This record gives sequence, structure tokens and C-alpha cells, in this order.
Amino acid sequence: MATFRLPILGPQTIPDDGPFFAPINTQITAGTVDGSELALVLDCDPASDLGCRGGFHVPKNYVGSPVLVIRGIVDGTVGTEDIHVAMTLLGRADNEAYDTGHEAEDTANFQSNAYADEDVFEETITLTVTLAVDDDVNFHFYVDSSGGTPFTGNILVTGLFFQYSDA
Repeated sequence: MATFRLPILGPQTIPDDGPFFAPINTQITAGTVDGSELALVLDCDPASDLGCRGGFHVPKNYVGSPVLVIRGIVDGTVGTEDIHVAMTLLGRADNEAYDTGHEAEDTANFQSNAYADEDVFEETITLTVTLAVDDDVNFHFYVDSSGGTPFTGNILVTGLFFQYSDA
């Protein structure tokens, strides 16, 4: 059995009203690196669940163990606050209705004080959605506005990955 990561943050990804894509060097002080890569800028204290929407196709070698892997950069003064992120998904197979609701929200909370300002982070969300090979999946990834005391900075999301196992 092997574990695979499928990148899902890309040209099919559309930000909600508020988040935006920007070069990293416009958001942090990047003195020794180029920093021109794009990141999705998410406010960690939104009034509503804001992030991005997109889609992907479940690969032929998918067996199970779905996980969302979030990679990014912490942007702000860290304290004891949590960073709350969530994802909802909907997988559809051939001959299934398009107009149906997403599965239940899957969430993760991680302590901002585990990082310093401008640190790279990697966090995961275990996904409870039932998916099958060849499903077309729509997703909504976002900062969860209903979490406890939110981090007052931003996160710069540099990658979202659908991680899974094969046989």
C-alpha cells in the first residue's frame, strides 16, 4: 500500500468573495527569496466561512483513507489562538444528480503558537466523505468562522492536496 498526494489547488480553484491569490512577496517580507509564487490569502478571523471552491477527479488507484493536506505560511503575530480550517466535499459518479448538497463539514484546528510569523506549516484534515474511483468531486475549503478564539492574522495557502491510499 502506498500513499499519494493529488494537488487540488490550481486553475480550477475559485476564491470566495474576500480571499484572493497574491504573490507571497506582497504579503510577507521576503528578503532572501524571490517569493513570487502565488498563495491563496485567507483571513483567519472571517465573519463567515471564506476560502475557495474547486474540483478534482478521484484517481483510478484510489482505495480509501482520504485526507486533505494544507500547506502554507503563517502571516501574523502568533499567540495562543487557533487556526480553524474546514472542508466540505461532494463526490458524484456517472449517472448521479449534479444538484445535491455537500457532505458534512470536516474540520481541523491547530495552535498558531506552534509557529512563528512567516513559518511554513503543513496540517491535515481527515475527510469523512465516501468517495469512489472516477468520482468527480466538488469541494469548498475555508477558514471556519465558528471555531473558538481565532488567529488574528492570515494564512497564505500554497498547496491543497487530496491524500489517499491505494491497494
